[in-house]
Amino acid sequence: MRRLLRILFNAATLLSLLLLVAIAALWIRSHWVEDRIDWRRRDGLRALHTAPGHLVLALDLANWSGQPPDYYGVKYTSEAPTPLETDILSMFVLSIGPRDTFVTWNRAGFGWYLWRSASPGGASIARLVVPLWSLAVAGALLPVFWLGMKHHARVRRRRRSGLCPHCGYDLRATPERCPECGMVTSA
Repeated sequence: MRRLLRILFNAATLLSLLLLVAIAALWIRSHWVEDRIDWRRRDGLRALHTAPGHLVLALDLANWSGQPPDYYGVKYTSEAPTPLETDILSMFVLSIGPRDTFVTWNRAGFGWYLWRSASPGGASIARLVVPLWSLAVAGALLPVFWLGMKHHARVRRRRRSGLCPHCGYDLRATPERCPECGMVTSA
């Protein structure tokens, strides 16, 4: 059972490391290219796209039923990056009525923007903005934890074998202090 858990933990760590590398590449790429995946449906749009240093999840709920059939579906596009502010400001040019709801929240690069029409059956537009640095940090947590576990296991193994926990030098002749690196060890 412990072996299976170790294998699963190592696999999850590897996937997390691959995710970290992919996010870092996307982060760098987002400053030169805007990657966009749109899923257009008759009831609106679901989209995921990059803005310089950010990932934006978009949801536009509205009646889009009057479009030609090839307008709908999942489409990928890439183009020159649009500043994040431009995407958010485009929500302000809507015909906002006096009873419509507009909510914004923005902290440390994270953002939530929501517009809801007060008219019956009206549209709703939402944007969730996540800085790519936060996803990179999340992707790095498991590999860093794994490295710490490996380091502590190596130190324990060296101590049990009578070696210096810092450099691995044989301490049988001088158990109080390592002559190689100078580390003071406990008896």
